[in-house]
Formats: sequence, C-alpha cells, structure tokens
Amino acid sequence: ETYRPRRHDSEHHMTTTSETSADSADPQTIQMRNDRMFPERRQITSETFAYISENRTVHLDALYQHIMAYFEMTDEEIARKDSQGASLIKHEVRWALQTLKNEGRIVRGPDTGVWMIA
Repeated sequence: ETYRPRRHDSEHHMTTTSETSADSADPQTIQMRNDRMFPERRQITSETFAYISENRTVHLDALYQHIMAYFEMTDEEIARKDSQGASLIKHEVRWALQTLKNEGRIVRGPDTGVWMIA
C-alpha cells in the first residue's frame, strides 16, 4: 500500500484526535495512525522537485515545512527518528535533494540551505 496524502476537502475533511495503539508501537514500524503510511521516498522526491520547480529557489526550512504540510503529517510522524536519532522526515528530504542533485535536476544555491532548479 502506498501513502496517499489527505486532501483538504471541506465536505470530506475529518480530523481524528484520538490515539490508537499504533501510536505507541515500535518506532521502527512504518505503520501510522488511521492506517496511513509514512510517505515513500519516491513520493517525497517527486514533491520536493515539484516544489523547487514551482518556486525556482527554496530554503531548506521552507521545503521541510512544505513537505510536512503537503503530506499532512501528524505530530507523531514528524517526531519519528531515523537510526541515528535524527528527524526521519528531514533525513528523507535531504536524501531527495541529493538524488535530484545527482540527477542534475537541482543545484545548491549561493547560500547555505538554499536549493535551486538546475
């Protein structure tokens, strides 16, 4: 099953405030609340490129915020850590940036943390 971001639709938008047992599950599991999955690397990479393409130049902090909002990530999802104890979503965004850079689709900007369309 792949992750599908929830869309803001006033007729169908529902927010769940109750926590399930999945919230307290092993931190290595990718299963999330409401049977949602953590976004796949290819999805993060695709949206990262789309966001940079649209904006031409982006700062890393703005990109992190965009990705978290785009995938409507819960606080629990945002708090997930990778095997080194760092933010999993930030790790995945940086991985996406490196992939796109290696493909020649984006380049580092003139300032630290800035990325631009190639």
